[in-house]
Amino acid sequence: TVFSFFKYHYFHSNVSKESKEFELANNYYKYIKELSVRGKSPEAEDLIKQTDKLSEEEAKKKFALFNKKSTKPTDIAPINLINEKEKSLTVSPAGTLRISGSEGHPSLYYMTEYRDTNGRYIKKKEIELAASLAQKDYDQKIIASAKKELSIIDQFISQQNASVEDIYDALSPARRALVEPVRLPDDEYIARWLESKKCEPMEFDENDPEILTKEGYRVRSKSEQLWADSFFGLEVPHVFEPKLFLKGHGWVRPDFVGLNVRLRKEIWVEHLGMMDDPDYSDKNVKKIHDYERNGFILGDTLLISIETKKHPLEAKAIEELIKKHFL
Repeated sequence: TVFSFFKYHYFHSNVSKESKEFELANNYYKYIKELSVRGKSPEAEDLIKQTDKLSEEEAKKKFALFNKKSTKPTDIAPINLINEKEKSLTVSPAGTLRISGSEGHPSLYYMTEYRDTNGRYIKKKEIELAASLAQKDYDQKIIASAKKELSIIDQFISQQNASVEDIYDALSPARRALVEPVRLPDDEYIARWLESKKCEPMEFDENDPEILTKEGYRVRSKSEQLWADSFFGLEVPHVFEPKLFLKGHGWVRPDFVGLNVRLRKEIWVEHLGMMDDPDYSDKNVKKIHDYERNGFILGDTLLISIETKKHPLEAKAIEELIKKHFL
């Protein structure tokens, strides 16, 4: 991982331990910002916990290192901040606010014309208008600041890519075969991951309907087709009915396993299509418990979709689930 690279580089140099800790935190902080810029990501503490395999307490301690840089939630995801403030501007009143007089007894004026240097006096009963105009001015400044920060982050990302991933890309095929890179290029990582999930396909009964996905492989139900076609449409690497061993249960064949390329994280998917059948429901609740006993976290490394005859699966819900967890 990138974190492992940071850790090795700084803890094997001739620098004091305190400086190494701070420099490590500084670079790891930048890496977290890179992830947030590339798309939606968990909170910083969660990223630290996932990437460095730390306990909750250790992750919080490491996050405290970032506070030496006075980091704030807005430092972590400037894109979210820009979107939030731009949305609030759409309902802001036109015009600007002018304040004159002493700080103890200011006079507020509403300016709507370009050449108007005085404006209309705002009465006490119109204080909400004044507050909206002041908030609008503040939000505009926040957007400008966040966009400037985003530009700096983009610069950092391009430099990081050139100094880490592009170095491996530039090697000859013969050298690549001999080198273990800090971080594989996405296409090579995906290819290796897909290869690792290869297994013999399960057989279909002769009475099973022939349902094909957009990618051309056969699935067992319309709901599995929804999952497969959503994965395909959103370009998420995935495998249908992979093998997985659950301690205390044995080998299982989940409906899918997908890869979040950005986080290099695999997520397993089970669709439960007959939850109005009591026997089916009981059997699968036990199966979910077996997943959890094996370290899978529902809503994180394990996703479950359910339906009944009266409440079928909706394509939009699956698409939103994939966007949230895999992109």
